[in-house]
Amino acid sequence: MTHPALSVPKTAAYNSGTRSVSTNARFRWEYRPGSELFVVYNDERDSEANAGVPALFTVYMKGSSTPYN
Repeated sequence: MTHPALSVPKTAAYNSGTRSVSTNARFRWEYRPGSELFVVYNDERDSEANAGVPALFTVYMKGSSTPYN
């Protein structure tokens, strides 16, 4: 099984009930097999009022590591 060293999947969704647009991007870097760093960005924007200004956003960071021999 091969492991990509770097991936950045992104998604966007429109909610017609609240007229908002949500986006998500996840940066994943495997700097050695079994050891990864993740940075996740989420935001929600009102598509009408204050267009383009995030109403809510979050950034998460997480790392994992296996012993290096």
